[in-house]
Amino acid sequence: MEIALDNLSKHFGKVKAVDEVSIKVPDGEFVALLGPSGCGKTTLLLMLAGIYKPTTGTIRFGEKVVNDLLPKDRKIGMVFQSYALYPHMSVYENIVFPLRLQRLPANVVRDRAHKMAELVQVQGLLDRKPGQLSGGQQQRVALSRALIKEPDLLLLDEPLSNLDAKLRIAMRAEIKRLQKDLGITTIFVTHDQLEAMTMADRIALLNNGKLVAYSQPHDLYDRPKTLFAAEFIGSPPMNFLRIRIEEKDGGVALAGEGIQMPLAGEIAQKVKSLGGGREVILGIRPEDITVATDSGDAKAEVYIIEPLGRDMLVDLHVQATPVRVLAPPTFNAPIGASVALTMDRTKIHLFDPQTEQALLN
Repeated sequence: MEIALDNLSKHFGKVKAVDEVSIKVPDGEFVALLGPSGCGKTTLLLMLAGIYKPTTGTIRFGEKVVNDLLPKDRKIGMVFQSYALYPHMSVYENIVFPLRLQRLPANVVRDRAHKMAELVQVQGLLDRKPGQLSGGQQQRVALSRALIKEPDLLLLDEPLSNLDAKLRIAMRAEIKRLQKDLGITTIFVTHDQLEAMTMADRIALLNNGKLVAYSQPHDLYDRPKTLFAAEFIGSPPMNFLRIRIEEKDGGVALAGEGIQMPLAGEIAQKVKSLGGGREVILGIRPEDITVATDSGDAKAEVYIIEPLGRDMLVDLHVQATPVRVLAPPTFNAPIGASVALTMDRTKIHLFDPQTEQALLN
């Protein structure tokens, strides 16, 4: 089922929790609502569920406006952060509870329950109570209960946040595979950009109630359109340095304290068109910087080294500006050492300091 939000807003007094958000979710897609705490993503999800009524704007399920439709009439399934299982009921009773409310025949209820339990791999747990299950098992039961109604729309409210790191990785893959197999339109709330990047077909990035970006994960990562998007997407996060555009003898360079980066080719033409002497913010991801001991684009001092196994996360200072670099595990410069940094010209981003909009996209 296709979902469309048109200028959707939700106000609590003077607070604009959601401010004129417009997105379209194609049938069968997995969309993540991503952003920091308080950005409006859960409020948006609760409006889709019918728990909150929009202040302005419309919600469409297919061609139908559902603003005034009760939650029970929206044909949705929802999984909460806390799973919200009934502790006095068995796993089987929890799973079939929505069907009992629909007063379906006993044989239909039984068949659907066993089919769904097998799909999410809890078929051996049907006689247990929720208190006898692990976090991952409880999550599977909550998914079964949401899916057994055969919903047109599945809503997930941070269902992975209560799991440990190893189980979270496993469940990310399981939920994504399950969603693709069933073909259910799914909207997923998370504050974890890694979850959004790995699971979603598209990401709606929110900040202060406004939609900052809505695109595929690789577009958000490779071509962020705003400073906020560039900063929020990516782990470790993008580095930012205040610089100016210098033109000299027909050439162009990016220069700042401890930085002198001459440019050539297509990138030089793009930067030159922005105007010499202009102050801009340079963005560069940690994996797009290499560390050397001789010459480079910037001089830096090693502040601390964090081994990550596959890589070394090197924290450096370029003058007073902190910069992080992903270096190979063989990197062994001592703390306090002076090094040179070389930046990949094809991966640099420039942002306007006032508008915070990307300048090279």
